Amino acid sequence: MWRHQGRDDRRAERTSIRPDNSLVLLDVSRDDVGLYTCIQDNDAHEVINVVNVLH
Repeated sequence: MWRHQGRDDRRAERTSIRPDNSLVLLDVSRDDVGLYTCIQDNDAHEVINVVNVLH
């Protein structure tokens, strides 16, 4: 699951999630600046990755 600034990023018309779970931002604007967090978890562990997007 990807979050932008701590919120679910549901701008489907401007985002795409690839089969490897990487996030692609289309038509990037200043509204896209900020922290993107990818949270992956299962019964064994949780992995959190954070990316800071600067424009």
